[in-house]
Amino acid sequence: MLNYVPSITHVSSEVYGTSEAIFRSLEALSFKQMDGWVDCEEAGDAVVIAPKLQKLKISSCLSLRRIPFRTLGADVTELRLSGSGLCADEISSYLQRLTALTHLYLEGTYKTITLPCRNLRSLVSLQIRSCKEVLFKGGPLYLKNLKNLSVRKVQKITAPLDEEPSCDHPTQSNPVLNSLTHLDIDGLSLSQLLNLDNMRYKIPVLQTLKLSHLPKLTASLEMFLEQFTMLQQLEFHLCGELTRLPSNLASILSLKKLSLSHCPQIHSLPLNGLPGSLKELQIEGCSQMLEARCLKEPGEDWPKKEKMDEWRQSKRKEWWLGKRKEMLKCLKKNVEDMTLNNEEEELIRRKEEEWLKKEQHELLMN
Repeated sequence: MLNYVPSITHVSSEVYGTSEAIFRSLEALSFKQMDGWVDCEEAGDAVVIAPKLQKLKISSCLSLRRIPFRTLGADVTELRLSGSGLCADEISSYLQRLTALTHLYLEGTYKTITLPCRNLRSLVSLQIRSCKEVLFKGGPLYLKNLKNLSVRKVQKITAPLDEEPSCDHPTQSNPVLNSLTHLDIDGLSLSQLLNLDNMRYKIPVLQTLKLSHLPKLTASLEMFLEQFTMLQQLEFHLCGELTRLPSNLASILSLKKLSLSHCPQIHSLPLNGLPGSLKELQIEGCSQMLEARCLKEPGEDWPKKEKMDEWRQSKRKEWWLGKRKEMLKCLKKNVEDMTLNNEEEELIRRKEEEWLKKEQHELLMN
């Protein structure tokens, strides 16, 4: 492992020597924060570098432009590439050789990355972040062993299904991802990769689903959720424009945990309620109205007095942890030093009470 060695800029073929196999026993290779590293030359057509290599990780090497992928060991099972200037075409070519690859993480590529799905049938985990374009060549149905799929901040995804079905590839009329149990995906990637409008993909054994950056709730998304009979955890994350939750959540009878984080426009739970199987409801950074509503006891429009006091106490604590810090910054005070004069204390007290009254009024009106 090489971590932050700024003196290394180039690795020439002279470093490798004349052996036909270089680093014969090396199984793991990791480079991190090598700011000055620009390239690593090929060692020659007849030379194999690290023939037993299992894990390759390159992260935060922003100047890196070349790695000898052509002669690098092809038995790699785990590949992580993030924060480098490596050529997308070379990465795509290397992936064609990695038929034993089980874990792939790609982040920060600026041109089209091609995933040769036919060659990546051993993949168990695939994570893609902040890439310009990703092409699932042959279609994701070839990824028969894929259990964990995470795709976020990808500008464009192309995932055509093979036109010629074979004995090991389902037909276009019945595309099923039989092994996928965990899916973490944003709104744009969801529509492009799984083609929700045409309901092309079925995911029968999905257990965990995390949806982020959903621009709005569509009928196709609600229909997509209806297929899950084994889903146990569902999360909506950073959905700033989403104004309501799916109305059919109560039909997901296997659901045990529902999480809402940083979805400020959602003010209530679905009118049809939540499934009886639900054991945990987690709300963080959402509407104060939604949080207060979730303190209600069944069948009541408003909590009992002790519940109302509990609500006010929790809201005060939240206010002091968040709103007060913002005001202290405006007053040019040290946030860690909570010392205020009498005038400033009175100003903050009034603002706090106004906020609590507004929250209570909105809750009663709804």
